[in-house]
Amino acid sequence: IMDNANLCELSISSGKLLPKFSPAQLDYTCVLDSKASELTIDALTDDGGASLYVREGGGSRTVPLKDGENQIHLEVTSEDGSNIKVYTIKATRLSRSNALLQALDMPGCRLIPTFAPQTTGYIGLAAALAPAAEIHCRVADSDMKVQRCDTGDVGLRFPVPLNYGQATVQLQVTAADGTTTTVYSICVMRRDLALRPCPSNSNSSSSSHGGGKGAGAPLLFPPTLTCSLCLGPLRRPTTVGHANCPHIYCRPCFDQLTRKNKSCPLDRCPVAAPASEGVGAAAASTATAAATA
Repeated sequence: IMDNANLCELSISSGKLLPKFSPAQLDYTCVLDSKASELTIDALTDDGGASLYVREGGGSRTVPLKDGENQIHLEVTSEDGSNIKVYTIKATRLSRSNALLQALDMPGCRLIPTFAPQTTGYIGLAAALAPAAEIHCRVADSDMKVQRCDTGDVGLRFPVPLNYGQATVQLQVTAADGTTTTVYSICVMRRDLALRPCPSNSNSSSSSHGGGKGAGAPLLFPPTLTCSLCLGPLRRPTTVGHANCPHIYCRPCFDQLTRKNKSCPLDRCPVAAPASEGVGAAAASTATAAATA
Protein backbone atom coordinates (compact mmCIF):
# COMPACT_ATOMS: atom_id res chain seq x y z
CA ILE A 1 0.00 0.00 0.00
CA MET A 2 1.78 3.12 -1.26
CA ASP A 3 -0.43 5.68 0.55
CA ASN A 4 0.55 4.49 4.08
CA ALA A 5 1.78 7.47 6.14
CA ASN A 6 1.81 5.82 9.58
CA LEU A 7 4.63 5.45 12.04
CA CYS A 8 5.09 1.99 13.57
CA GLU A 9 7.59 3.05 16.27
CA LEU A 10 8.20 6.30 18.16
CA SER A 11 10.42 6.97 21.18
CA ILE A 12 12.50 9.82 22.62
CA SER A 13 15.99 10.00 24.12
CA SER A 14 14.86 11.28 27.56
CA GLY A 15 11.62 11.66 29.48
CA LYS A 16 8.46 9.59 29.03
CA LEU A 17 6.15 9.88 26.06
CA LEU A 18 2.46 10.18 27.01
CA PRO A 19 0.18 8.57 26.06
CA LYS A 20 1.82 5.30 25.05
CA PHE A 21 2.59 5.26 21.32
CA SER A 22 -0.06 4.07 18.91
CA PRO A 23 0.05 4.62 15.10
CA ALA A 24 -3.40 6.24 15.22
CA GLN A 25 -2.47 8.63 18.08
CA LEU A 26 -1.03 11.86 16.68
CA ASP A 27 -0.50 14.06 19.77
CA TYR A 28 1.96 13.36 22.62
CA THR A 29 3.48 15.16 25.60
CA CYS A 30 6.60 14.75 27.70
CA VAL A 31 8.24 16.60 30.60
CA LEU A 32 12.02 16.95 30.56
CA ASP A 33 14.63 17.74 33.18
CA SER A 34 16.01 21.27 33.20
CA LYS A 35 19.39 19.84 32.20
CA ALA A 36 18.04 18.55 28.88
CA SER A 37 19.39 20.81 26.13
CA GLU A 38 18.16 18.69 23.21
CA LEU A 39 15.82 15.82 22.40
CA THR A 40 16.50 13.04 19.91
CA ILE A 41 13.54 11.46 18.11
CA ASP A 42 13.70 7.77 17.25
CA ALA A 43 10.92 6.90 14.79
CA LEU A 44 10.25 4.28 12.11
CA THR A 45 7.71 4.47 9.30
CA ASP A 46 5.29 1.61 8.77
CA ASP A 47 6.03 1.63 5.06
CA GLY A 48 9.68 1.42 4.14
CA GLY A 49 9.05 3.68 1.14
CA ALA A 50 7.51 6.50 3.21
CA SER A 51 9.63 9.47 4.32
CA LEU A 52 9.96 11.18 7.72
CA TYR A 53 10.94 14.81 8.26
CA VAL A 54 11.36 16.50 11.67
CA ARG A 55 10.51 20.14 11.02
CA GLU A 56 12.23 21.66 14.06
CA GLY A 57 15.36 19.59 13.48
CA GLY A 58 16.04 21.04 10.05
CA GLY A 59 16.62 17.59 8.58
CA SER A 60 18.12 16.17 11.79
CA ARG A 61 16.21 14.07 14.30
CA THR A 62 17.87 15.90 17.20
CA VAL A 63 15.96 19.02 18.25
CA PRO A 64 17.40 21.81 20.46
CA LEU A 65 15.24 22.75 23.46
CA LYS A 66 14.42 25.99 25.21
CA ASP A 67 12.89 26.46 28.68
CA GLY A 68 9.16 25.84 28.75
CA GLU A 69 7.10 24.31 25.96
CA ASN A 70 8.66 23.03 22.73
CA GLN A 71 6.48 21.90 19.83
CA ILE A 72 8.06 19.17 17.69
CA HIS A 73 6.36 18.09 14.45
CA LEU A 74 7.10 14.82 12.69
CA GLU A 75 5.88 14.89 9.11
CA VAL A 76 5.35 11.49 7.46
CA THR A 77 4.77 11.40 3.68
CA SER A 78 3.50 8.25 2.00
CA GLU A 79 5.51 6.63 -0.78
CA ASP A 80 3.21 7.93 -3.54
CA GLY A 81 3.04 11.40 -1.98
CA SER A 82 -0.74 11.33 -1.74
CA ASN A 83 -0.95 11.19 2.06
CA ILE A 84 0.80 13.31 4.70
CA LYS A 85 0.38 12.69 8.43
CA VAL A 86 1.85 14.95 11.15
CA TYR A 87 2.69 13.59 14.62
CA THR A 88 3.18 16.26 17.31
CA ILE A 89 5.22 16.07 20.52
CA LYS A 90 4.74 18.82 23.11
CA ALA A 91 7.99 18.67 25.08
CA THR A 92 8.12 20.79 28.26
CA ARG A 93 11.58 21.55 29.56
CA LEU A 94 11.41 22.57 33.20
CA SER A 95 13.01 25.77 34.31
CA ARG A 96 15.81 25.43 36.87
CA SER A 97 13.95 28.03 38.95
CA ASN A 98 10.89 25.74 39.27
CA ALA A 99 10.17 24.97 42.97
CA LEU A 100 6.89 23.05 42.68
CA LEU A 101 6.33 19.41 43.59
CA GLN A 102 5.32 17.10 40.79
CA ALA A 103 3.36 14.80 43.13
CA LEU A 104 2.40 14.57 46.82
CA ASP A 105 0.83 11.45 48.31
CA MET A 106 0.10 9.78 51.65
CA PRO A 107 -0.39 6.00 51.19
CA GLY A 108 -3.35 4.71 53.18
CA CYS A 109 -4.57 8.25 53.91
CA ARG A 110 -6.94 10.65 52.22
CA LEU A 111 -5.38 13.89 50.99
CA ILE A 112 -7.72 16.92 50.95
CA PRO A 113 -7.90 18.62 48.48
CA THR A 114 -6.58 16.49 45.60
CA PHE A 115 -2.96 17.38 44.91
CA ALA A 116 -2.17 20.16 42.46
CA PRO A 117 1.36 21.65 42.21
CA GLN A 118 0.18 25.21 42.86
CA THR A 119 -1.88 24.24 45.95
CA THR A 120 0.28 24.40 49.08
CA GLY A 121 -2.14 23.59 51.95
CA TYR A 122 -3.52 20.09 52.63
CA ILE A 123 -5.17 17.89 55.25
CA GLY A 124 -4.14 14.24 55.49
CA LEU A 125 -6.73 11.94 57.12
CA ALA A 126 -5.28 8.72 58.54
CA ALA A 127 -7.16 5.71 59.90
CA ALA A 128 -8.58 6.11 63.42
CA LEU A 129 -6.08 3.74 65.01
CA ALA A 130 -3.11 4.32 62.69
CA PRO A 131 0.15 4.68 64.70
CA ALA A 132 1.89 6.65 61.94
CA ALA A 133 1.58 8.02 58.41
CA GLU A 134 4.10 8.80 55.69
CA ILE A 135 4.31 11.66 53.19
CA HIS A 136 5.68 10.82 49.73
CA CYS A 137 6.92 13.53 47.36
CA ARG A 138 8.06 13.53 43.75
CA VAL A 139 10.05 16.26 42.03
CA ALA A 140 10.64 16.77 38.32
CA ASP A 141 14.32 17.71 38.62
CA SER A 142 16.89 15.60 40.44
CA ASP A 143 18.68 18.78 41.61
CA MET A 144 15.60 20.04 43.49
CA LYS A 145 15.63 19.64 47.28
CA VAL A 146 12.74 18.84 49.63
CA GLN A 147 13.37 19.56 53.32
CA ARG A 148 11.12 19.10 56.36
CA CYS A 149 11.16 22.43 58.17
CA ASP A 150 10.87 21.24 61.79
CA THR A 151 13.47 18.43 61.67
CA GLY A 152 15.73 19.52 58.82
CA ASP A 153 15.40 16.09 57.17
CA VAL A 154 15.99 16.09 53.41
CA GLY A 155 14.46 13.49 51.10
CA LEU A 156 11.28 12.46 49.32
CA ARG A 157 9.65 10.37 52.10
CA PHE A 158 8.82 11.69 55.55
CA PRO A 159 7.33 9.54 58.37
CA VAL A 160 4.81 11.24 60.67
CA PRO A 161 4.12 9.59 64.09
CA LEU A 162 0.50 10.00 65.18
CA ASN A 163 -0.07 10.36 68.92
CA TYR A 164 -2.79 12.74 70.10
CA GLY A 165 -4.46 15.54 68.21
CA GLN A 166 -2.90 16.55 64.92
CA ALA A 167 0.57 17.03 63.46
CA THR A 168 1.40 19.79 60.99
CA VAL A 169 4.28 19.09 58.64
CA GLN A 170 5.85 21.82 56.50
CA LEU A 171 7.97 20.85 53.51
CA GLN A 172 10.20 23.41 51.81
CA VAL A 173 10.96 22.77 48.13
CA THR A 174 14.05 24.51 46.72
CA ALA A 175 14.51 24.94 42.96
CA ALA A 176 17.44 23.35 41.15
CA ASP A 177 19.23 26.70 40.84
CA GLY A 178 18.53 27.62 44.50
CA THR A 179 16.79 30.88 43.66
CA THR A 180 13.16 29.92 44.44
CA THR A 181 11.43 28.07 47.29
CA THR A 182 7.87 26.87 47.92
CA VAL A 183 6.51 25.68 51.29
CA TYR A 184 3.80 23.01 51.41
CA SER A 185 1.86 22.52 54.66
CA ILE A 186 0.16 19.21 55.51
CA CYS A 187 -2.03 18.87 58.62
CA VAL A 188 -2.06 15.15 59.45
CA MET A 189 -4.79 13.83 61.75
CA ARG A 190 -6.63 10.63 62.55
CA ARG A 191 -10.20 10.06 61.47
CA ASP A 192 -12.70 9.82 64.33
CA LEU A 193 -13.87 6.31 65.12
CA ALA A 194 -16.98 5.55 63.10
CA LEU A 195 -19.95 5.16 65.44
CA ARG A 196 -22.77 3.32 63.72
CA PRO A 197 -26.16 3.68 65.46
CA CYS A 198 -28.23 0.56 65.98
CA PRO A 199 -31.66 0.44 64.32
CA SER A 200 -34.75 0.91 66.45
CA ASN A 201 -35.70 -2.11 68.55
CA SER A 202 -38.75 -1.46 70.72
CA ASN A 203 -38.50 -4.84 72.46
CA SER A 204 -35.12 -4.00 73.97
CA SER A 205 -35.68 -0.35 74.88
CA SER A 206 -36.99 -0.87 78.41
CA SER A 207 -34.37 -3.46 79.42
CA SER A 208 -31.50 -1.53 77.88
CA HIS A 209 -32.38 1.79 79.46
CA GLY A 210 -33.73 0.80 82.83
CA GLY A 211 -37.51 0.84 82.25
CA GLY A 212 -37.64 3.82 79.92
CA LYS A 213 -35.39 6.20 81.87
CA GLY A 214 -33.17 6.50 78.83
CA ALA A 215 -35.92 7.82 76.53
CA GLY A 216 -34.43 9.54 73.52
CA ALA A 217 -31.14 7.61 73.69
CA PRO A 218 -30.20 5.17 70.88
CA LEU A 219 -31.95 1.78 71.13
CA LEU A 220 -29.60 -1.16 71.38
CA PHE A 221 -29.25 -4.75 70.26
CA PRO A 222 -28.31 -7.38 72.86
CA PRO A 223 -24.55 -8.01 73.12
CA THR A 224 -23.03 -10.06 70.27
CA LEU A 225 -19.62 -11.30 69.22
CA THR A 226 -18.90 -8.09 67.30
CA CYS A 227 -17.45 -4.81 68.53
CA SER A 228 -20.13 -2.18 69.22
CA LEU A 229 -17.94 0.49 67.59
CA CYS A 230 -16.18 -0.96 64.55
CA LEU A 231 -18.77 -3.78 64.10
CA GLY A 232 -15.91 -6.18 63.38
CA PRO A 233 -14.79 -9.32 65.23
CA LEU A 234 -13.80 -8.64 68.83
CA ARG A 235 -10.10 -8.19 69.48
CA ARG A 236 -9.16 -8.34 73.18
CA PRO A 237 -12.78 -7.63 74.29
CA THR A 238 -13.54 -5.17 77.08
CA THR A 239 -16.47 -3.11 78.42
CA VAL A 240 -16.97 0.26 80.12
CA GLY A 241 -17.46 -1.63 83.39
CA HIS A 242 -20.96 -0.27 84.13
CA ALA A 243 -23.69 -2.66 85.24
CA ASN A 244 -26.35 -1.12 82.94
CA CYS A 245 -24.16 -1.06 79.80
CA PRO A 246 -24.30 -4.27 77.70
CA HIS A 247 -21.86 -3.14 74.99
CA ILE A 248 -18.59 -4.90 74.23
CA TYR A 249 -15.66 -3.27 72.48
CA CYS A 250 -12.34 -4.22 70.95
CA ARG A 251 -9.63 -3.06 73.33
CA PRO A 252 -7.98 -0.78 70.67
CA CYS A 253 -11.39 0.81 69.91
CA PHE A 254 -12.09 1.26 73.63
CA ASP A 255 -8.70 2.89 74.28
CA GLN A 256 -9.18 5.30 71.38
CA LEU A 257 -12.72 6.15 72.49
CA THR A 258 -11.87 6.90 76.12
CA ARG A 259 -9.14 9.36 75.20
CA LYS A 260 -11.87 11.89 74.43
CA ASN A 261 -15.05 10.73 76.20
CA LYS A 262 -15.39 8.87 79.49
CA SER A 263 -18.73 7.32 78.64
CA CYS A 264 -20.26 4.73 76.31
CA PRO A 265 -21.13 6.48 73.00
CA LEU A 266 -24.34 4.47 72.63
CA ASP A 267 -26.06 4.78 76.02
CA ARG A 268 -23.80 7.31 77.82
CA CYS A 269 -23.06 5.03 80.77
CA PRO A 270 -19.95 6.38 82.51
CA VAL A 271 -16.68 4.49 82.28
CA ALA A 272 -15.80 2.76 85.53
CA ALA A 273 -12.28 2.40 86.90
CA PRO A 274 -9.96 1.03 84.11
CA ALA A 275 -10.61 -2.67 83.73
CA SER A 276 -7.87 -5.15 83.00
CA GLU A 277 -8.04 -7.18 79.81
CA GLY A 278 -8.91 -10.25 81.86
CA VAL A 279 -11.82 -8.50 83.52
CA GLY A 280 -12.98 -7.12 80.16
CA ALA A 281 -12.81 -10.56 78.55
CA ALA A 282 -14.77 -12.10 81.43
CA ALA A 283 -17.46 -9.40 81.17
CA ALA A 284 -17.65 -9.94 77.43
CA SER A 285 -18.09 -13.68 77.89
CA THR A 286 -20.83 -13.17 80.47
CA ALA A 287 -22.72 -10.69 78.29
CA THR A 288 -22.47 -12.95 75.26
CA ALA A 289 -23.75 -15.96 77.22
CA ALA A 290 -26.72 -13.90 78.44
CA ALA A 291 -27.53 -12.84 74.88
CA THR A 292 -27.52 -16.35 73.50
CA ALA A 293 -29.43 -17.91 76.44
